[in-house]
Parts: sequence; C-alpha cells; structure tokens
Amino acid sequence: MRFINMCLVAVLLMCSSLALAKDPMRIAVLDQFGALLETTEAQKLLESYKAEAEADRGKILAIEDEMKKADAKLAKEADVMSATEASNLRSSMQDKQLDRNVLIKKLQNKNQEAQKQILAAVGPKLEKILKEMTDEGDYDMILQ
Repeated sequence: MRFINMCLVAVLLMCSSLALAKDPMRIAVLDQFGALLETTEAQKLLESYKAEAEADRGKILAIEDEMKKADAKLAKEADVMSATEASNLRSSMQDKQLDRNVLIKKLQNKNQEAQKQILAAVGPKLEKILKEMTDEGDYDMILQ
C-alpha cells in the first residue's frame, strides 16, 4: 500500500512538473533486481545454489514422507500397538520434525548467503552503471 502511495505521489509530481515545464521530463526506469539476475556471474552463482539446495529439498521431502507414513501407521494401528510402540513412534516423528526444521533453516540460510554472494559479486558493477546513468544520462528522474 505504501509503495502504491509513493508511486501515485511520484506520478502527480511528474504531471505537475510536466505542466509547468517547457521541456519534456526525462525519466529512466531501472529494474535493479532484474538487471542483477541477468548477469552471467549471477546466473552461475544461482545455478550453483540451486544444485546445492535441490539435495536439501530432497532430504526434506523424504523426511516429510516418512512422517506421513508413521502418522498413518499410528492412526491405523494405534489400538493394536503397545503403549511403548506408540510412544516410540511418536518420539520418532518428533525427531523427524526436528530434523526437518533444521534442514529448512539450513536451506533458508543458504538462500540468504547466495543472495549476499550475488549482491557482493555484481552489486558494485550495478552501482557503477547507476552512477554513470545519473552523471551522463541527463535524466530528470531515475526510478528504481
């Protein structure tokens, strides 16, 4: 909502300045995130991250499948299981849930680290291009 309000204010300011100015306003629109991801360096880092993350996703899915099977077994055979067996099965499910949570956290951390690596590798080049645009582009406004 705040972004929409900011865009509306920007459009209103542009319209009012266009009405007052004799020369048309020059505006550049820059999609920094899109430009960042289109670089070959970012593509290589992204592919590397995807390969690593796929293995972790597979482990998470395998754990979830084991948990579903154990839950189905508990639901189906609870009345014929001994209390010890049911307790062991529940304990095993809790352990699997903890393992799953650890893997999810690990995957999230890898994702954040990959984003930082991409930004560190390509960010300075993008900043240089942005500076060149503002210095040489003769733009009245650059929207990012």
